[in-house]
Amino acid sequence: MGNNSTVFWIIAILLLGAILRLSIYNLAPLFMDTAFYASLGRAIADGDLLLQVNHVSDKPPLFFYLQAFFFYMFGVSESVAAIPSFLGGLLGMLIIYLLGRDLYDSFAGILAALLFALSPGSVSLSTVGYIDSFFMAVVMFSFWTMLHRHYYWTGLLIGIAFGMKQTVLSFGPFYLLWLLILEFHHHNRQEVLRSVTKSIVKMIPGFMTFFLPVLYWSLFLASDRLRVFKYITSFVSGGQETEFVGSYHERLTRLKGDMAEVIGLSWHWVIALMLLSMIIFLVKIFNQRRLQKPLQLNDKLHFGFNLFTLFFFFLLIFIARKYTGPHYVFPVFPFLILTASITLAQLTNVNSWSGKMVIPVNLKVSFLIVIVLGAVFIPASKRIKQIGEGSINVPYQGAREVVKELKPYITQENSFLFEQSLGWMLRYYLFGEQYRRQHYDYEDHDLANMKAFISQEPYTNFYVLFDRAKQIDIPRMSSFLAPEYSMNAIFQSPGGNFLFYKINPVLSKFQNYEQNLPERWGSEWNAWWKDILESRWAEAKNITIKSKLDNSGKHIEVNLFAEQVPFKELVTAEMRISIKSPKPNIHLSKFYNWPVFDEHLGITMQLLVDGDTMEKTILDRFQQVENIEVHTDQSLTNFQVYGKLGERELEVDTDFHLVLERDFIRVVVNRFLLNGFDLTWLTNLFKNHPVPPLKLNKYHPMDLELNNIKQQNGQIVLNYHTTTRIKHE
Repeated sequence: MGNNSTVFWIIAILLLGAILRLSIYNLAPLFMDTAFYASLGRAIADGDLLLQVNHVSDKPPLFFYLQAFFFYMFGVSESVAAIPSFLGGLLGMLIIYLLGRDLYDSFAGILAALLFALSPGSVSLSTVGYIDSFFMAVVMFSFWTMLHRHYYWTGLLIGIAFGMKQTVLSFGPFYLLWLLILEFHHHNRQEVLRSVTKSIVKMIPGFMTFFLPVLYWSLFLASDRLRVFKYITSFVSGGQETEFVGSYHERLTRLKGDMAEVIGLSWHWVIALMLLSMIIFLVKIFNQRRLQKPLQLNDKLHFGFNLFTLFFFFLLIFIARKYTGPHYVFPVFPFLILTASITLAQLTNVNSWSGKMVIPVNLKVSFLIVIVLGAVFIPASKRIKQIGEGSINVPYQGAREVVKELKPYITQENSFLFEQSLGWMLRYYLFGEQYRRQHYDYEDHDLANMKAFISQEPYTNFYVLFDRAKQIDIPRMSSFLAPEYSMNAIFQSPGGNFLFYKINPVLSKFQNYEQNLPERWGSEWNAWWKDILESRWAEAKNITIKSKLDNSGKHIEVNLFAEQVPFKELVTAEMRISIKSPKPNIHLSKFYNWPVFDEHLGITMQLLVDGDTMEKTILDRFQQVENIEVHTDQSLTNFQVYGKLGERELEVDTDFHLVLERDFIRVVVNRFLLNGFDLTWLTNLFKNHPVPPLKLNKYHPMDLELNNIKQQNGQIVLNYHTTTRIKHE
């Protein structure tokens, strides 16, 4: 094919691919992974440059920085979030053309680019904010640079791919296979080991350019450290979940459907072309040996595609712990496309009747293009249309609108939202808002935990949000929460895609109101509350509750004192609570089995943690600790811990101080000695926090918030406070 015709076909394919992608571009709201990735990119663009706040993704951050760049340039929107994926799709067409051209000829490259442009999987992943589209473009580019033996750039591109997704490591056997084929082809056997070693050494600097920053970020910057590396080997092992999910027959059946879903060709075509490719390769081996000529490099590399594809399918069907959808096939689909295009291109060079009747190349090329368009374009375009219609009708359409409705409810300090599969969507659309939420499931134990959780926070307004796919579970949840709680609808989004409910306590005659309590706080209330505390805090000591008039003689003041009280992650040496002029709600108090106040003039709580209590708590909870000494002065707390890790004796000597932040208490390490070695420099590398923060800022049963923390005189003192509460009629 001539250069002009090649350029024409490439431009035409790019336009066709762009039109198909734009036809379904950003039709669905950001949801699940796409919303989470966009929220991280948005956080970077908003100033959280190192993603130190609430990063819980299992992916490296490079793609999020790419999204952040476009957010910074064009503003934050759903359309902008999908730009890197769209560009990845366009780049993929160009790169797969280059691979096909350099592995065989321009016609093979054009066929590969055409199939890639039409592939429903590629089109779909180019129109939303997933990583895969741009990731696969970089992976294909790395194989093109390897084909031309530009090993530094190959290593750099592998590093870039790793900076987006650890899946690139599953290509390790493929890279090694290609490297061996290339070096065996260009060197004799005596030089191959040296040349392979030299090639790997050339790749290492480029790879480390991105690998080392990702490693540093994962270890010392991200709030959920090491999670990035958790799934590196999970494709095969599944981590700790080793049970094989499904049967071989089920997986084989799924694989056939997923190939058609991703590639746009029936699995019959894919398998037939792979078998035909193998036959052509074997025939070439036979002919080259008969003519005593070496096999061409492109044939060896093309055969490597087929070997890796078969190996990948073997893992999916027989080895991988789970295989759940088309995205598991996506990493090998470009190589399946290259196999199909190269095999078709090879057929154009086969002469009929042993060379006596030669069909012109242009005629064969035109004939094959018609076949490809006829076989692929119509079914692929129908599938892409279905994807578009599905995006318009997804059960989370109207996400932006529903968030505007629920925002006034859930962003209040005393509100809590339960959601199923909606958390990341809310994270994007409520970016920057502070609200409490929890992901729930529909198993009995999850609903039981939900019910128990609701019963512990009388001052919190609880809400539930359902998308359309989960609304069938509303009756079951309502039944499970009854009779103590009812679910009352607040609003429904247009089209019924979202339903928003409030969970209210049911105060009815069916509740147990046997015990009589007066309208005003007095000795009866003191005794009632003390009985509750003694039941809940079985290990607490010296619980006393007294009420008296304050100095003005007009207002009653309730004072609680207790020792050795369990409080979240701590055991407090002393707890002191003071309530000024309380006006209890009898019905709610009995319902929650806890004092609930319609009015008060302020509540304070002081928790005191001393060295002896900390020492006892740590010794009880960590059996490997043999001895511990805790000392606290004006600003620092010192831990000297002695214990064993296996058979090795360990001694840790560390100083830290506590810093109160909005949602947690940060533990800042000032000095860290391990068996006499100063490792303070290591803790300083953690730009986020080397020790998980303490989640002690709220005490929801009494609507208290931590407002002060002190380290002094061998003690840590936490002071809580809530302002005046007035009942609004």
